[in-house]
Amino acid sequence: DAFESQFRILKNGEIDSTSGVGMLEENYKLHPEFGKKAAFFMYLSKYPFGQVNRPELWRKKINYLYSNGFNIGCHTYSHINLSKVASEKIIKELDAFYSEMEENFGDKYKDSMFLAYPDGYPPKDLNIIKNYNYKGYGFDACFTAWGGIASLPISSEFDKYNIPRIEANNETINKLLKEETFKKEEEFVLKLPKIYTLD
Repeated sequence: DAFESQFRILKNGEIDSTSGVGMLEENYKLHPEFGKKAAFFMYLSKYPFGQVNRPELWRKKINYLYSNGFNIGCHTYSHINLSKVASEKIIKELDAFYSEMEENFGDKYKDSMFLAYPDGYPPKDLNIIKNYNYKGYGFDACFTAWGGIASLPISSEFDKYNIPRIEANNETINKLLKEETFKKEEEFVLKLPKIYTLD
């Protein structure tokens, strides 16, 4: 949702090390091998990252994220629950988001063809999302707000328009470590699409 706590810039121009991006940057200095990947799904009916008093900073922050390998994704224009509105309204919401992204960041919007459904709910007719495109670019991946572990992209069960997310809390992480991490699997090699690689 691009909350202020996720990315703060101090009055001296430095990134606040207690904000999400600041913590990732500090950890990266200590452990560069871990990387610093994160995705921010934002909506634009308000200034992202809490920039009510300093609206000029939201563009600076998003340019920083784009330049430093973070992902920016769509959370619609006004965080509207897509399961409760007509298809025309859904398309207007998505077009408004990508139009504003293009206006402010040029063709970088092409790298933001990801969608996190507000409140986790896709539209009742998923074809709206499957057929949506902004200037020829459709969605690379769409995420719900729950559901556990996603299937691998090579699996017949994988659905790029309905990828589950894992809530990062102690209960979920402990469960994953116990149930998933130490399964013995047959070894195989696969090439993942760009969106699933560490690069």
